[in-house]
Amino acid sequence: MTIKVDPSERWIILGKTGSGKTEFVKHLLRDIQKHMPVAIVDVNETWLGKGKGGKRTDWAERRDPGTVDKPHLVERFIPKFHVQLLQPDVDGSDEDTTLPKFCYDILHKGNHFIYFDESEGIATATHVPQHIRRIWKAGRAHNIGAWVSTQAPKGIPRIFKSQAEHFVTFKVGEEDVDFTASLVHATKEEVAGLGKYEWLYYNTDMEHAEWHMPIPFEGK
Repeated sequence: MTIKVDPSERWIILGKTGSGKTEFVKHLLRDIQKHMPVAIVDVNETWLGKGKGGKRTDWAERRDPGTVDKPHLVERFIPKFHVQLLQPDVDGSDEDTTLPKFCYDILHKGNHFIYFDESEGIATATHVPQHIRRIWKAGRAHNIGAWVSTQAPKGIPRIFKSQAEHFVTFKVGEEDVDFTASLVHATKEEVAGLGKYEWLYYNTDMEHAEWHMPIPFEGK
């Protein structure tokens, strides 16, 4: 099966830590960055892995456009960068405007793709801040693509699920199997039986999810 990636459509990617979801997204974003600028919201600060002392220093240089594998680390939205990454302080003050301003600036600019690398911490199953609601629901009118991934499927907000056209799941925790199966239109046995880096794909035009073998990443 060939999966068509249309950046204007909403995707939800599920999977527990180490299941392969971030590498899967990077694989697809490398193609998307050829067509439009990319902004990454890295809640867990692990996009490039953990460097010496827990901090990464191998970000894009000032004059580089940035890539998915070497983005610019920013504290605000900078339109001239082709790929940039924000690490918001989700455990900080409720008055912190860094992420809201980042989202609103992208909405104002338009023609961007934004990826939220983890929904937990920036939204809950019952509450989605307005700046994220605007990106997810109204972003299409501004040619803004948006995807979200999470390791806590039950924490996915209703607005994410109702607006998404594509669902991908990797291995999830035993406690999430039933819920994930219903979300991706698969059986509980199919979800529970996923092996390392195997994944199920479902879109709203399909009746049932399809199983996929691990993507053969170069050198891995």
